[in-house]
Amino acid sequence: MSFTGGLCVPVAVKELLERPGYFTKADGGAFLREFYIKESVKFDPFKLSRFAQAVFCGHYDLVKQAVDNGVSPDLTGTETPFLYGYATILVLGAQRIMQARPGSFRFSETLELLLSRGVPANIADILGCTVLHHSNSLLSSNKGLFQCLLRHCADPARRNRFGEVCLVGALHHGNLSMLSVLLDVNVDFTLEDADGYSAWKHFPTCGSQVVAMVMKWDRKRTGTSAAYEDKVCDNCGERRASLKICSRCKLVRYCSVCCQAAQWAHHRTLCKPFSTANSARVVPYFSSIMTSTTAQQRSRLPAMCLYPESAHGLGTAVIPMAQVPKDLVLGPKTLVVKIQVACSGDITGMADLMVYTKKHHFACMIRRCDGVEGYQRIKDVIRSRGPGGLKAYFVAVLLSEDCLLVRVSDVLAEQQW
Repeated sequence: MSFTGGLCVPVAVKELLERPGYFTKADGGAFLREFYIKESVKFDPFKLSRFAQAVFCGHYDLVKQAVDNGVSPDLTGTETPFLYGYATILVLGAQRIMQARPGSFRFSETLELLLSRGVPANIADILGCTVLHHSNSLLSSNKGLFQCLLRHCADPARRNRFGEVCLVGALHHGNLSMLSVLLDVNVDFTLEDADGYSAWKHFPTCGSQVVAMVMKWDRKRTGTSAAYEDKVCDNCGERRASLKICSRCKLVRYCSVCCQAAQWAHHRTLCKPFSTANSARVVPYFSSIMTSTTAQQRSRLPAMCLYPESAHGLGTAVIPMAQVPKDLVLGPKTLVVKIQVACSGDITGMADLMVYTKKHHFACMIRRCDGVEGYQRIKDVIRSRGPGGLKAYFVAVLLSEDCLLVRVSDVLAEQQW
């Protein structure tokens, strides 16, 4: 008996898949992706075998009973015309099931059982996607599934028919749990797909949390560091919700005066105040589209496409309302700002830079016409030192509504906002 899972593969697709090698977008890849996505929506677990249904639900007792009694199907086999292996079917269930009968939802235990009894961890479906490829949209609560797969030798370097590794999907979906597991095994970011696209080229467009995690891993791997990487005292390493910053350089933070004094002998040789040499002076611009439109109108503006937080829309940046800190009247305001350059639609290369703080207490644009030198210094630093040349974080001092000093000599660690 054939268990289709509600899926069907037309003859034209089968003939195309018989071609050897990887598919580029222009050479059948785009067609195959579209077919796969549309057909996958028809997946029906009730059209699987009884054993596969138990696997899909994570029903450990039923699966174990079938395996122990020798009544389970061939564990190295597949079901559906998409050739789903049983580990893949389990992952599909973990992605989809919200409620089920008692005894279900034991996905980690069931996966461990299946892999230990001979289910292949690297079996591929018709598009060459392994269970790791299918795992990239799992919830963070399923981190144990990724770890289980890697323990059983699931290969993160295995490519599908487009030449993609599972890492690309984890980045694309913003799956921080899977990403952290892959980073722990030092996954290769340089592997390119058939179109020459690698994870290293892709990650800068995948949202702030992904970028911060990848860059922190890369600094650890290369033995480098950056200011503000963690919210800890730069002397004792204690994690605090509130830290005091050095009043001169604004780059180091301490939990107490005692820690500041203890590190002063070392820090004084590195501490340099804001100056024309290390800082760019710019004029904040507040009377832009940020204030002249409603949130709904801004969501439809073409300018929104200039500053994407994510290529796939999961972390799309919202242009904040222009905002001057309310306590600016009390004196200069020290800020940690994110500055983004326009990455599309900037034909002239002179598009405004977008600036804002974590909670958008301060938000403005920097225009080239208000000061070419300061604008260009900031933009050049972002292009050369920011992830993908798209954005960077800086310490800045807002002296007045008309004057912002940005410390361009020291790019901060990427933040999760």
